[in-house]
Amino acid sequence: MSRKTSRATDDASSDEGRLAGALSESVTAIAAIAPMLCEPDVRTTQVSQLLHGHIAQVVERNGLWLHVKGADGYPGFSHAYGLRFADPPHEMALDLTYTALASHKVDLIAGNSTDGRIAALDLVQLEDDLHYFPPYEAVFLVRKDTLVRVPTLAEVLQRLGGAISTDEMRNLNYEVDGQKRDKRNVIREWLIKKGLV
Repeated sequence: MSRKTSRATDDASSDEGRLAGALSESVTAIAAIAPMLCEPDVRTTQVSQLLHGHIAQVVERNGLWLHVKGADGYPGFSHAYGLRFADPPHEMALDLTYTALASHKVDLIAGNSTDGRIAALDLVQLEDDLHYFPPYEAVFLVRKDTLVRVPTLAEVLQRLGGAISTDEMRNLNYEVDGQKRDKRNVIREWLIKKGLV
């Protein structure tokens, strides 16, 4: 079986043209951040995303839509760590996974390292010492015309870049999720503490 990777073209004349090169065994994300949706409908829930250059396996084609699996999915994770589970994995919304773990309905979940529910529900984050999962880090995306219109925005974003660690973000999320504090107050206190306001 061929392991070719195709890139969609930049031809914006039609959706068919843009995806014509992508319909192969695997595709490479050409957008900075490519959303992965749970159904072939732009109004549906985003369940994941691919970053520029990341490769996804095509599972199924549905017209112009591709059902793909990213490289960081369950099969690869299980293989990398030699894990074998009695039952197959269950798909559920991310916000439900933490409660399912805390209530012993599941033994292991894939979550977000900055989620405040880790501390709120007294859960433990396992270290990915094999570095199976790529880092998922937030980035600022701004149109050039916005920077021209609001010249001070670039300086503000520069000051915010790298200003918060994973632990700080988790603690802030805990204040909101675990302590039920108003997120505007939590954010304002953090901005003041960092000297950003």
